[in-house]
Amino acid sequence: MNTLLNNYIKPFKDSEVTAVVDINTPSLIDKHQQCIEIVEAIAHFQMSKRHTIRSIESFGGTFPNLRKKYIHNIDIYNRCINRLKERYNRINQ
Repeated sequence: MNTLLNNYIKPFKDSEVTAVVDINTPSLIDKHQQCIEIVEAIAHFQMSKRHTIRSIESFGGTFPNLRKKYIHNIDIYNRCINRLKERYNRINQ
């Protein structure tokens, strides 16, 4: 009886299915986590930029020194966003 079952039961072989490319999942998780953190930082700077623009367009725009400071801050936010985008693209390649 045992030999009859052995004719039907065959052990699994990797050659029976499509091969899987070796993936380093912990490394991919770290990479994606870094990308998420960068995107969150970009969103933060974009929000700060929007708030600063609203301030310029409202009461803050009436004072030249304050307007100059706000414009300088927007320039800094834009530079930070651009650097973060470059960093994101480097990690995502």
